[in-house]
Amino acid sequence: AGDFEQQAVANITVGDTTETFSATTQAQDITPDAFSFTAQTGVVKGAMITSNTVTITGIDNGVLLTIENGLYQIDDGDFVSTDGVINNGQTLTVQLTAGDFEQQAVANITVGDTTETFSATTE
Repeated sequence: AGDFEQQAVANITVGDTTETFSATTQAQDITPDAFSFTAQTGVVKGAMITSNTVTITGIDNGVLLTIENGLYQIDDGDFVSTDGVINNGQTLTVQLTAGDFEQQAVANITVGDTTETFSATTE
């Protein structure tokens, strides 16, 4: 089988007897090792704020990545807001736009089955 959670089947016939052999591939690991983005405080009202960069590990390649209220960058690519795919060992950076005075802006980013937040609080 060439993909996750797929079964491959072979029938073996000897004389008048046929036996079936099957094997199923493992499930895809979509739970990354722990990662986090450092919250920022005292940022300028309305500024575009960029998070620290994290390396995503502990997943099988091709895991879904989504973001709410922000943008993300994989490795040195463009910052985007559309759903994407991240592979084991790639880096991830988040951006968000700071709000009004004394407000917290929060971006939620989901890698596989894990959601983390990046926040920035204005001065």
